[in-house]
Amino acid sequence: MPDTPNEVLDLAPLEAAGKLEGDEWPAVLETFLGSKIERENTRRAYRRHLEALATWCKAEGVRTPAALSTALLGRYRAELLAGDVGPATCSQAIAAIRSFVRWARVFAPHLPGSDVLREVFALPRAKVERPYSILTPAEAGALLDAAEADGAKSFALVALMLGAGLRVSETTALEIRSLVETDRGELLVHVQGKGGCSRTVPLGKDVVDVVRAYLHASGRSLGDGGRLFVAEDRGATSRDTASMTPNAVFLILRRLVDRAGIRAKTVSPHSLRHTFAVRYLRAGRGDVAALQKILGHASLTTTQRYVDHLQVDELAETMPALRTT
Repeated sequence: MPDTPNEVLDLAPLEAAGKLEGDEWPAVLETFLGSKIERENTRRAYRRHLEALATWCKAEGVRTPAALSTALLGRYRAELLAGDVGPATCSQAIAAIRSFVRWARVFAPHLPGSDVLREVFALPRAKVERPYSILTPAEAGALLDAAEADGAKSFALVALMLGAGLRVSETTALEIRSLVETDRGELLVHVQGKGGCSRTVPLGKDVVDVVRAYLHASGRSLGDGGRLFVAEDRGATSRDTASMTPNAVFLILRRLVDRAGIRAKTVSPHSLRHTFAVRYLRAGRGDVAALQKILGHASLTTTQRYVDHLQVDELAETMPALRTT
């Protein structure tokens, strides 16, 4: 491990081990992303951040990872933190670079070890205070109407995200066998969440009715194999899996939001998850700990932000009118 901050980091052992086709950035990054990062969303995000690092390094005259130094890494981190991107984005970028350097060090021992990475590339505190984008009851109703008119699949997509708080990646990854029927005819959905953590979420009767109708319309039944949401585009049959992608859900939701006439706010699949969480707390059907379990949050602090959101709403109701009679 280098003792001085300017010592050049050598990736030659990585090439010698036959792990790379060359020492240029594209070959290194493709090898890392292909061999280390399994989740599609994480791979996409890490690719974006590491390509930004590569572009910056090339502008500095560093055209190969073999010329990296701890001083260079530290300077990039400083510029990243001084930029106009949010703290959460900075944290994700730094996590990507730390993971990349740790991976390369398996083959190149001269790369920084964990202690140097912690010092040079420490993660910033990503405290984001933006208010959540929440649908009003009228907007949620209009969106559900638009989804129902669009077809059984669109209706089931929106119902699961808005009625059960599922992430878009969790929704598209669902198998039909993820739906488990209880002895009382209720449905539970087994969700594979972030970081490989799994949870079981109960579905409300209205959501169950929508999901059952979708299965019936698509000629399938509980217990069948395959993904719950199947892509219908022309290229689906040529891929390893014909399941829908998160991007396809974004496009469907954008169309539905437009048809629902929601113009005053930006609505994403995560907005539906936020809306579910706030509605759950407002309805008084459970405490924050129960909501944490349903949403699959690793930390109760994350779930607590929904309580904070409710408190801000209550404060808004107490604000005095500009004109009084």
